[in-house]
Amino acid sequence: MPLQFPEVQDIPLGSSPLAEVVFQIRFDPILRIANQQPADFHELIRGTFPKFDQESPVVLQFPNDGSRPAPVSVDIAPQLFRFLSRDKATAVSISTDFLAVSTLSYESWDQFSAIIKMALDAFVSTYSHVDLTRVGLRYVNNLVPKQLGLRDLTETTEVLNQALTAVAQEGPWDHVAGFGVQLDLGDGPGRTLAIRYGTRYSEDEESLVLDLDYYQIGEIETHGLVEQLADFHEKIYQAFRWSIRPDRITVFGPLEEGIHE
Repeated sequence: MPLQFPEVQDIPLGSSPLAEVVFQIRFDPILRIANQQPADFHELIRGTFPKFDQESPVVLQFPNDGSRPAPVSVDIAPQLFRFLSRDKATAVSISTDFLAVSTLSYESWDQFSAIIKMALDAFVSTYSHVDLTRVGLRYVNNLVPKQLGLRDLTETTEVLNQALTAVAQEGPWDHVAGFGVQLDLGDGPGRTLAIRYGTRYSEDEESLVLDLDYYQIGEIETHGLVEQLADFHEKIYQAFRWSIRPDRITVFGPLEEGIHE
């Protein structure tokens, strides 16, 4: 049964909790990317992404059985090529089996989808006969109490829909030091919305993360993919609004007239 979140009006937020947005496709490996730098691909997006970074990830494999000494194996992962905007806030990354677009300065779906289209057009023009196996769109929200005018993490947790936080709020305890939950919600053949939420701690702040990841697995066409992603975006926004208590959306400073405390 498809997801049926309540339909809501898209409201711009003055204090948006959005920390990062990521689009990614996965495909059957293209050895050409492993054997040569994607110079032709970069040339098609270089006007927007002039900066370049390259990584050769190293993966350490530790033995699972600790009962006896065993060597640690070292694997060299495929090359990762990353092209960055001038302010380094937005990146296009490509490797042998995936292409990703990510940004730390999301403004609107129209703007971000235009960047996705640029990257996809360049990818299809450079590499032919691509067989996609997965496509995903992910919105990571970081709710920091002091940025929202809230006292602490407990008060921030109360912003979320009680259907999500009941497990942390109701039980034989007085204080919850931290929690993390993931819900994988089916939305028709091959489609899933993963809702991940929980506490995050760093040296200088504590926050509540609401990570919304919508993806499809299976045989996927590149043609019309950006239009298909608009549906992903809509489902994610509906899930975000459902995840926030209606009477607490005001902590994000909605800019639409008529919304008050």
